[in-house]
Amino acid sequence: MNTDLKVIDTLRFNGYEIDFHECRTLANGNTVLFAFDTRTIDVSTLVSGGKPNARVTGALLREITPGGEIVFEWSTFDHTNILDAVDDIDLTTATVDYAHPNSISEDADGNFLLSVRHFDAVLKINRNSGEIMWWLGGEKAKRNDFAWTNDDNGGFTGFSHQHSVEVMSNGNILMFDNGNLRPNKYSRAVMYQLDEVNMTVTKVWEFRHTPDIYAPSMGCVQELPNGNILIGWGSNETNVVATE
Repeated sequence: MNTDLKVIDTLRFNGYEIDFHECRTLANGNTVLFAFDTRTIDVSTLVSGGKPNARVTGALLREITPGGEIVFEWSTFDHTNILDAVDDIDLTTATVDYAHPNSISEDADGNFLLSVRHFDAVLKINRNSGEIMWWLGGEKAKRNDFAWTNDDNGGFTGFSHQHSVEVMSNGNILMFDNGNLRPNKYSRAVMYQLDEVNMTVTKVWEFRHTPDIYAPSMGCVQELPNGNILIGWGSNETNVVATE
């Protein structure tokens, strides 16, 4: 829409249903967005009790120019595995949402950071080749390429079922950690410093509400122009909506 709220353009994913989680304008003026990619798969060959004709939903990611040209396309089915889902994702149902990406942003080097909620992981994706450069996974993630130096929460390391992952102006990674699989469930905003040479991750800041707030779904966090952090508390059962 323009400043008068009149529609001037519509983004579509021909042949696919748009995934509402993300639609972001990139530094180069292009737009990146998701669509649901649902396929019929014999999951019985992967897990005991899996359905032979399960409808499995992954994601298709596209970067589109203002003129509508597709310049980058990436599918979870090509680069990840259904078994990458964490243990609370039931792979024996007739419909399986195995990945559930919920945010994408640009890293400082121009590659993509993809938050995949059902993997408990952030994936760095090469903007040219589409290859996954690394996985940053929490305690229950099936894959993780980093050594955690801190962020132990009662024996649970890192984050779980996260949202809203992006790179801050200081180069650190900011996210909303829902905390679903943490034994003592609470949600928070958390900032990590990644060393991509030595492959270590260090928590450098967090905000945990007093009293605790737990949002089993939704939630977001962003750095404001003045350097403050704005937290949206998602689907919690309190009256708290947001904190700056």
